Amino acid sequence: LLGWNARMLLRVKHLLKQKNKVEMCKELGLYPRMFEQILQYTHRFKKGEILVLLDELLKSDSDIKSGMLPATVIERLIVRMCF
Repeated sequence: LLGWNARMLLRVKHLLKQKNKVEMCKELGLYPRMFEQILQYTHRFKKGEILVLLDELLKSDSDIKSGMLPATVIERLIVRMCF
Protein backbone atom coordinates (compact mmCIF):
# COMPACT_ATOMS: atom_id res chain seq x y z
CA LEU A 1 0.00 0.00 0.00
CA LEU A 2 2.83 2.42 0.80
CA GLY A 3 4.47 1.59 -2.51
CA TRP A 4 1.26 2.20 -4.43
CA ASN A 5 0.80 5.57 -2.74
CA ALA A 6 4.38 6.62 -3.43
CA ARG A 7 4.11 5.58 -7.09
CA MET A 8 0.83 7.47 -7.46
CA LEU A 9 2.37 10.59 -5.94
CA LEU A 10 5.20 10.37 -8.45
CA ARG A 11 2.87 9.76 -11.41
CA VAL A 12 0.56 12.64 -10.46
CA LYS A 13 3.52 14.96 -9.96
CA HIS A 14 4.75 14.05 -13.45
CA LEU A 15 1.35 14.32 -15.12
CA LEU A 16 0.61 17.74 -13.58
CA LYS A 17 2.92 19.24 -16.18
CA GLN A 18 1.17 17.54 -19.09
CA LYS A 19 -2.55 17.06 -18.47
CA ASN A 20 -5.56 18.54 -16.75
CA LYS A 21 -7.21 16.95 -13.72
CA VAL A 22 -9.92 15.11 -15.67
CA GLU A 23 -7.37 13.56 -18.05
CA MET A 24 -5.10 12.55 -15.18
CA CYS A 25 -7.97 10.98 -13.28
CA LYS A 26 -8.92 8.87 -16.30
CA GLU A 27 -5.35 7.86 -17.10
CA LEU A 28 -4.66 6.80 -13.52
CA GLY A 29 -8.01 5.03 -13.16
CA LEU A 30 -8.87 6.88 -9.96
CA TYR A 31 -12.17 8.13 -8.63
CA PRO A 32 -12.23 11.93 -8.40
CA ARG A 33 -12.19 11.93 -4.59
CA MET A 34 -9.17 9.61 -4.42
CA PHE A 35 -7.41 11.69 -7.06
CA GLU A 36 -8.00 14.90 -5.09
CA GLN A 37 -6.56 13.32 -1.94
CA ILE A 38 -3.43 12.22 -3.77
CA LEU A 39 -3.16 15.63 -5.44
CA GLN A 40 -3.14 17.33 -2.03
CA TYR A 41 -0.26 15.15 -0.86
CA THR A 42 1.64 15.64 -4.11
CA HIS A 43 2.33 19.26 -3.23
CA ARG A 44 3.86 18.26 0.11
CA PHE A 45 6.68 16.18 -1.37
CA LYS A 46 9.52 16.90 -3.74
CA LYS A 47 10.20 14.39 -6.49
CA GLY A 48 13.50 13.41 -4.85
CA GLU A 49 11.78 12.69 -1.55
CA ILE A 50 9.32 10.35 -3.25
CA LEU A 51 12.16 8.55 -5.04
CA VAL A 52 14.01 8.08 -1.73
CA LEU A 53 10.83 6.67 -0.17
CA LEU A 54 10.42 4.22 -3.06
CA ASP A 55 14.04 3.14 -2.65
CA GLU A 56 13.54 2.59 1.09
CA LEU A 57 10.40 0.55 0.41
CA LEU A 58 12.29 -1.60 -2.08
CA LYS A 59 15.10 -2.20 0.43
CA SER A 60 12.59 -3.07 3.15
CA ASP A 61 10.76 -5.51 0.88
CA SER A 62 14.03 -7.18 -0.03
CA ASP A 63 15.10 -7.39 3.63
CA ILE A 64 11.83 -9.09 4.63
CA LYS A 65 12.11 -11.55 1.75
CA SER A 66 15.71 -12.23 2.79
CA GLY A 67 14.58 -13.39 6.21
CA MET A 68 14.82 -10.33 8.43
CA LEU A 69 12.10 -9.96 11.02
CA PRO A 70 9.26 -7.91 9.51
CA ALA A 71 8.73 -5.92 12.71
CA THR A 72 12.37 -4.84 12.71
CA VAL A 73 12.28 -3.89 9.05
CA ILE A 74 9.06 -1.90 9.42
CA GLU A 75 10.40 -0.10 12.49
CA ARG A 76 13.55 0.85 10.59
CA LEU A 77 11.46 2.02 7.63
CA ILE A 78 9.32 4.24 9.84
CA VAL A 79 12.38 5.80 11.41
CA ARG A 80 13.91 6.47 7.99
CA MET A 81 10.68 7.97 6.70
CA CYS A 82 10.63 10.44 9.59
CA PHE A 83 14.11 11.77 8.86
